[in-house]
Amino acid sequence: MTTPDMLLIRKMISLEKNIGLLYSYFQDKYPEDRVFWKKIAAEEIKHATLIETHAEFILDSKEFFCSLLEVSEETLEKINSKVTDVIENIDQHIKAREDTLLVALQLEQAAGELHYQNTVKQNDSENTPLPLTLFNKLAAYDKDHSERILQYLAEIQEEK
Repeated sequence: MTTPDMLLIRKMISLEKNIGLLYSYFQDKYPEDRVFWKKIAAEEIKHATLIETHAEFILDSKEFFCSLLEVSEETLEKINSKVTDVIENIDQHIKAREDTLLVALQLEQAAGELHYQNTVKQNDSENTPLPLTLFNKLAAYDKDHSERILQYLAEIQEEK
């Protein structure tokens, strides 16, 4: 039996994978940014794997993952649809290097990504159960993509 929460988790996994795929397209479209996009694309795939691997734990420990699970299915579908649209029509959406960063910033600030990052941030205390601490440690090294994207955008704009 598939629960509504499990369906939500599957949609989160799909979103993370699709964002990773989009970022890999960005690295191919602008080779000068390959290292940046390759790293962030890999991190998105790791997010998907982390959620997928820990799905049962997330469902069994909902009180610790309330921020992750409060995003609606409709919101995830909407974001995923946008990602798919950008992938399928990349030349319409992406006209310049800066566009890749602006699109990525929109996606990183969308609900699914923010809920993932907020879950990691909110559960960082001494009283956190060991499995959740491990989840946080695995996730912590690659959070805050928004900040890194903004910083990279500023660097590119300074080059001009």
